[in-house]
Amino acid sequence: MGTEITADFLPAVCFCAWGMFRLFYLISCVLQNLQQENAELQAAVSLAQAQLETALSAQESQKRVLETLNAQLAARLQELAGIHREIATALQT
Repeated sequence: MGTEITADFLPAVCFCAWGMFRLFYLISCVLQNLQQENAELQAAVSLAQAQLETALSAQESQKRVLETLNAQLAARLQELAGIHREIATALQT
């Protein structure tokens, strides 16, 4: 009585199986889309990271150039201060 499969039971099982198949297919599509989006985001992050590293490297180079120019300017100012002292001393005599 309880273990007997009737003819009207079979369409319900087929309908349920078809529904499960559709559900798994939709989940598969969503998963595939998420994986593709994840790959695109990872590529964008890699590109942004490379651009950031390039910008930081350029900034470091510019900083070194400015430090060199600053040191040269400081040396010139010291020279000019020395010349100024020599002229001031000469004018006082």
